[in-house]
Parts: sequence; C-alpha cells; structure tokens
Amino acid sequence: MLDTMPTSEEIIALVGKSLYGVWNDLCALINERYDMERLWNKGGKAWKYEYKYRSGGKTLCALYAKENCVGFMVVLGKNERLKFEADKASRIRQAI
Repeated sequence: MLDTMPTSEEIIALVGKSLYGVWNDLCALINERYDMERLWNKGGKAWKYEYKYRSGGKTLCALYAKENCVGFMVVLGKNERLKFEADKASRIRQAI
C-alpha cells in the first residue's frame, strides 16, 4: 500500500488529460454500482500505480497507471470464468 495516495494532478501529469478522463469515468461507474474498499498500491514492474476495488478480501477490479497509459483488469471468480470461456467458445463457433 502507498503511504500517500497520488493527487488527481499527479495522475493527470502521468497519464495525460484525456486518459485521466477515462480513468475518472471508470471510477465513477464503479463507485455508482458498488460500495467497495479502494486501495492505492505501487504498480509493480510494469505500472507506476495500481488502484484496487476490493470487497470481503477479494478484488473486483483494478486500474493501472503509467506514463501516457491506463490499464484496467477485471477479476473473475471460478464460475464467472467458466461462463466467460463458454460464451467465448460459443461466439467462435458462431463466427465460423
């Protein structure tokens, strides 16, 4: 966990104004639909920052920021992953 969370000005300087708009819109949508714990972390080797949405010790999703780039990851549970894989396979068969 970070000692201090970055300010919006720091995120804008890092990712740029237009990507900050995408970041902000994603956060607003998530905040509208879910009441979750939010955690700022270092982004590891690939990213400067990680911003996680967690509930009950499990991560729902995370946003990532680095210079001129924003990333977004959705974490699927076992049942959600099985459903996603089945849908994906079905769509591939339909496309052929």
